[in-house]
Amino acid sequence: MAIPWIKLHIQEWIQGTTRFQLSVIERAIWTDLLALAAYGRYYGIIASGKNPDGSLVGFPLSYLLSIIRVDEKTFDEALKKFQEQEKITYEVGSDNINKEKSYVIYITNWKKYQSESARVMQYYDKNKVTDKGGKKKKKKKDEVVKDVVEEQDDSDSPLINEVITYFNQQAGTQYKPSTKAIRRMINARIKEGATLDDFKKVIDKKAAQWKDDPKMFKYLRPITLFCAEKFEAYLNEPEPVKQESWRD
Repeated sequence: MAIPWIKLHIQEWIQGTTRFQLSVIERAIWTDLLALAAYGRYYGIIASGKNPDGSLVGFPLSYLLSIIRVDEKTFDEALKKFQEQEKITYEVGSDNINKEKSYVIYITNWKKYQSESARVMQYYDKNKVTDKGGKKKKKKKDEVVKDVVEEQDDSDSPLINEVITYFNQQAGTQYKPSTKAIRRMINARIKEGATLDDFKKVIDKKAAQWKDDPKMFKYLRPITLFCAEKFEAYLNEPEPVKQESWRD
């Protein structure tokens, strides 16, 4: 198996927005997250495993802090900032053993910036086929790549398309259902039991509150509405009260 590694695009790192938007500590946390996303079993995702239903299991907060070597407040503030900048999406759960917060973190645009080679090499030993003589042989590289993509992308595409289409209609945006970060986030809510009506309720509520608000409109986006820590709260908010006009 190839030793995992990550790419660091020098010009972007030295002259790009990351250099000026993040502090020294935040940049250190960001590179640690990239390394963790390459080190684990799900390339581009920081997670410890899967539940029987296929949903991902997060790493306990104490484990992540022991690796990254920052306090909880600094870590949480950095994650929120990275999500606002669309570098990541993340879900906060509960570690049933230690009774503490756990995190599943998705690196946005991982495939765009990081190499496929290490990810593919990891699956070669798991993806052997039997030839006509009964001998085991490895699949061709393009076959392994296809299997890896299909294994990681278990999204319910038709429902995701409906959710994003409705979101764009209500918010006046043009988000693509094919965006991996959006697909994963919506699919995670679906696995938790969310229905199309639930998504529409959240979209309707936040669109009514934020669409015409210059300060809040920037938060009217899928990664804000559909993240684990906010979706349930938005869903259970009271319906917006419609103002009736009275005439004398």
